[in-house]
Parts: sequence; C-alpha cells; structure tokens
Amino acid sequence: MKVGLATVDELLAEMASKPLLLKFRHESRDAHDGQVDMTCFAVAADDPNKPYGYVDYSIFQDEVYIEMVEVPPRYRHYHGIAARMMLSVALENNTTWEKIHKGMQTDDGAKLVTFLNKNFRGKPKREIEAYLASPVEG
Repeated sequence: MKVGLATVDELLAEMASKPLLLKFRHESRDAHDGQVDMTCFAVAADDPNKPYGYVDYSIFQDEVYIEMVEVPPRYRHYHGIAARMMLSVALENNTTWEKIHKGMQTDDGAKLVTFLNKNFRGKPKREIEAYLASPVEG
C-alpha cells in the first residue's frame, strides 16, 4: 500500500487508464448581422462543469464555419476529443462533416481534418452518434 502524494506521472497514468465518457454542450456566444457565434464544449459525462476542450464556430446563411479548436495539453493524451467535438458540431447543425468550412489550419488541425476525412466521410449518422457515445481512449 502506498501512502502519500502521487507523482504527476502516476496521476496521468491513472487518468489515462480510466475510460473517459464525454457529452457535448453547445452555447451561443453572440449574434449579429445574421451570424450566430457558438461554442461546443466537450465535458465529462459525469461532471458537466469539467471541460476537456472546445470548438468556437459560427453559423452564417445556414453554413458552419470553424474558428478555433482547442484541447488543453494536459488532455491531449486522450485520442479523439477534437474529432468528437467537430462531429458534434456537424450533428448539432444538421449538416455533415464534409460541408463544414474548416478555414486555415495548424499542423494539428490538418491532422484532424485528415483523420476525419479518412474515418467519417460519408458515414451514416447512427455510426457517428455511436462514436460520440463511445469512451475516449487514453
């Protein structure tokens, strides 16, 4: 039995060994000139006040435009948080991943787009919903 404070590495290893279930919360930030600014938060299913990342996006003339995708470095060992948020944005807005305007991308953003194109292009809604409901691997 170990007594005392765990090291950061031990805590991260413990976190990574537990399945992470996410829910997605979409909130309006602003509205102007026919545009609605939104944020999609990825939160722990058991604690809606614990965010694991967010996507800022806007809706203009029924088109979705991605502005920013962020997963804090301490949660990047989980695979698929950003992908799940992007797919949630598509479902929330009754569109497909392919129709979302991605804009300029960082290297990580380009990897995300490649992953989504490879794994979710043309997938039925029920398969995407099943992916969103599945545990995130650490």
